[in-house]
Amino acid sequence: MNTQFNANVYGFTEELFKDLLSNFDGKVVGEDGMKMEDVMKHFFGGFVPDKENLVEPEVELAPPKKVKAKKEKDPTKPKRATTAFFFYVATIREEVKVANPGKQVGELSKIYSKMWSDIKDTEDCKPFLEKAEEDKARYAKEMEEWKAKENAQ
Repeated sequence: MNTQFNANVYGFTEELFKDLLSNFDGKVVGEDGMKMEDVMKHFFGGFVPDKENLVEPEVELAPPKKVKAKKEKDPTKPKRATTAFFFYVATIREEVKVANPGKQVGELSKIYSKMWSDIKDTEDCKPFLEKAEEDKARYAKEMEEWKAKENAQ
């Protein structure tokens, strides 16, 4: 909506509420003198528009979003290989949680990544890189076997 339209609606609404509050102050909605008919009569007198003459505003709606059907995962497909970073995080997760009580998952993830970047180019990283290579080989082997089974069917 543009600024001029918003300003006009704001001004109209302000005037409407000033009038409502001054003329209907102390009355309870739904009781005598404060029913919908009373308020409409106050603002419009006896005017009632013909239903035929009402013009519906032309609202351009955005086209509905296309939702892709989610592929069902094959439960027999091997799990992907774990990275060295995740092997490392598995070893430090509990001690980091204890050292940082009350931290959210996102904050803990930043701590893990900072710790990983500190050891990434050192000998401390080597066991995790080796585990990742072993897991990568496991995944490749299991995928070959799985694909062979899939093609056989």
